[in-house]
Amino acid sequence: MTLILAALLGARPPHTDAFGRYRAFMAAHQSFQVSFSTKLNGHDLSTGSITVQRPQRLLFRARGGRANYSISSTEAGYVEIERGTKTYEELPSLHRLATYPSEISGMAYSTLPTPLLFPDLRTIFDRTTDVTSSAAGDRLHISARTMMGKMDAWADVDSKGRLTYFRKKTVPTRGGGADYEWHFKPFTFPANLKLKDFLTTLPVGFVPYALPRMEMPLQIGKPAPTNGWTTPNGRQTVDLAAVAGHKPFIFAVLDTDSAASLGALAFLKTIQDGTPVFWTGNGGYTDRSGRLLALLNPPATPMFYLIDGQGKVAKLWLGFDSSHRAAFQAEVLKAVQEASSSKKP
Repeated sequence: MTLILAALLGARPPHTDAFGRYRAFMAAHQSFQVSFSTKLNGHDLSTGSITVQRPQRLLFRARGGRANYSISSTEAGYVEIERGTKTYEELPSLHRLATYPSEISGMAYSTLPTPLLFPDLRTIFDRTTDVTSSAAGDRLHISARTMMGKMDAWADVDSKGRLTYFRKKTVPTRGGGADYEWHFKPFTFPANLKLKDFLTTLPVGFVPYALPRMEMPLQIGKPAPTNGWTTPNGRQTVDLAAVAGHKPFIFAVLDTDSAASLGALAFLKTIQDGTPVFWTGNGGYTDRSGRLLALLNPPATPMFYLIDGQGKVAKLWLGFDSSHRAAFQAEVLKAVQEASSSKKP
């Protein structure tokens, strides 16, 4: 009768002190390191190690076949490296003990022992878990069926609350499936772990999996931030549209030392006699607040904006090639002329 009531009320099975031992072990060891080996469908897949320091530091390494993969996840950022293909990916910090879905390697899914990222095994195993007890500890087993297929998971928790074995098996409705196993070696507890112990250095000659996404500059037709620029001598703040007499003008964002920006500066000085020209960087106007440049949002330098008589962006150019200076000058002056002759709305 007691067991029937427990089942009806959703109480925990009688031997689930394995959950308590695991929680106590994780609470007592905020930092740990453990090595492991993995199998896929009964065959050796990889060996690896994971170092954890709660609340957010993780260093994971795994090798198998041609793959040689690692994850460094800290408050300083997220870096994954696949040395087998000489690729890497850098991502923002997650600020928690977790990982991104990997685009560069399947090792993250097939070999990362995700239960060790959780302080409580009930993240995976709920009250429907079957528990088999022995002198060595407890084996947990849960089975679930969805429209996609069947999933089973097993975990062995020893008498001290340590995870010694984990297995996940999926059988899709349409056949196939995968059976992954992790065998863990004894845990160790490195003392005085620092941030540097979790960081990885990008090897020379490796390439990013994807180029950083380029930011888009302030688009054509949008009002330009013309007011609030400080003059090169630093004495006053002006509205560039007013300085230009509310006529079309060129505004450029330059840096201080690139050949392209130095060439662009010489070009701007050449055309400024007949065209209102302003620039920031290299002795030009400054944005003390940083707000104006943020609105312009140049993805790189040199960046040129044609601002029409209504203070809106009329045209954009990115980059400067001195060998094509004449053609570029003709294009810019033509655009300024067209903006000057266009009727106000």
